Amino acid sequence: MTRTTLSAIRDRRLPPIPWTEGDNIPWQDPGFSQRMLVEHLSQAHDLASRRSSSIEAQVSCVAERLRGLDHASVLDLACGPGLYLHRLARQGHRGYGIGFSPAAIDYARRIVAQEQLDCRFEYADLRHADFGEGFDMVLLIYARSTSSNASTRAISCIGPTRRSSPAARCCSSRKHPRPSAAPRRQRRVGRQPSTASSRTRPTSCCTSAPGTRRHARPPNGGS
Repeated sequence: MTRTTLSAIRDRRLPPIPWTEGDNIPWQDPGFSQRMLVEHLSQAHDLASRRSSSIEAQVSCVAERLRGLDHASVLDLACGPGLYLHRLARQGHRGYGIGFSPAAIDYARRIVAQEQLDCRFEYADLRHADFGEGFDMVLLIYARSTSSNASTRAISCIGPTRRSSPAARCCSSRKHPRPSAAPRRQRRVGRQPSTASSRTRPTSCCTSAPGTRRHARPPNGGS
């Protein structure tokens, strides 16, 4: 350990001020974002974006909230590679996604160009981005903690004529699935742990705007 490191530890501020040292995850780094894109598209885990089956369930939940709206306008904050907006656009809705990963945004735009979807994606930091206004639905799914204030700001993005509508919603989801139970203690040496403890519980997909009342969970156990 160097003298500089020891000095930094000795002179550190207590209590610490959150995020004064910048971001702890380099989403904007091209190489890192390209590696993360592979994980976003992976069907082996839910650690970046969720797997397609879960996304389909959540999109069905969102589409149900948009029933009766023709060509609804949807804002997706921390949109990643656009996996939600692409699906909603295929159902006839319009999408605007904002994300901080260049590789993910590039991927989202490529799909839009290939399929001629009514979506647009912007590379921007949620903490400073202009969200716009007049949306029928706002999504905030798998967002990290530094963008937590985005959910409050998102409410103002819903059009004033839509706020009293059942479809006017800010839909959010926890960043990480929650384990259903703690792993059981293994009594026999060499015995493999049960896989049941790795199951995740579904989370609600919608909260009403501007309150925090939860709506029905997505079908098929989507999380």
